[in-house]
Amino acid sequence: MNTGSQTMAWIMDTFSMHRGYTMAGVVTGKPMAVGGTRGRRESTSRGAFRCIVAAAHESGLSLDGARVAIQGFGRVGSILAELLDAAGARVVAIADDRRAVANPAGIPVSAAVDWMRRRDSVAGMPDAEPIERADLFGVDCDLLVSAGVQNQITAEVAVGIRARIVVEAANSPTTLDADAILRDRGVTVIPDILCTAGAMVLGYFEWVQDMQSFFWSEAEVVSQLNRIMDDAYAGVSAMSRSRKVHLRA
Repeated sequence: MNTGSQTMAWIMDTFSMHRGYTMAGVVTGKPMAVGGTRGRRESTSRGAFRCIVAAAHESGLSLDGARVAIQGFGRVGSILAELLDAAGARVVAIADDRRAVANPAGIPVSAAVDWMRRRDSVAGMPDAEPIERADLFGVDCDLLVSAGVQNQITAEVAVGIRARIVVEAANSPTTLDADAILRDRGVTVIPDILCTAGAMVLGYFEWVQDMQSFFWSEAEVVSQLNRIMDDAYAGVSAMSRSRKVHLRA
């Protein structure tokens, strides 16, 4: 929390000073100039997107035309919105940590990302009408993405969720009570430990590249990330079916 690539560079530098030689693999999340990896900024979102593609396929849901509500429109939420938009999905509601907006016809994603980058708030976003932030969870949609902070999906809002799939693109966004309600209602929840794993996979990629002193292209990073996330989702899904338990279990 509250760290960035500069902090990671300081950690690596300090550790290396004590060892007497460069130890690039001691920490991940570094700038490219000191052993970082391509694709880190998008990694969580790309991993979540691969899970969404797989879950939608299993549910018989086409992403082309699917309606998406996104709670949390920072780096993860905004990049995921761009990936979903490119797949043909329609973002119908967006919430930041204070306000929310909606447009059943679809919010232009590129304009929304640019607005957030300049204003750091969805308030006043063009081509969208303001709604109560709590009402975003009840928006009529196919996919509900939670990409903010913890415990946003509570039991109170879980009973009103209309999405077929809840995407946990944040750490612990669903409370235990809400999780049970969604399970009883037959809503598919892609659990955070799987859905957000893209960042951990990229951390591993960075370490591997540092150890080899050989760095991959963006295309190689994306290809390997997609492969690992696809395999991970398929394995979890297969275990879920064979053991007759929900995805989180």
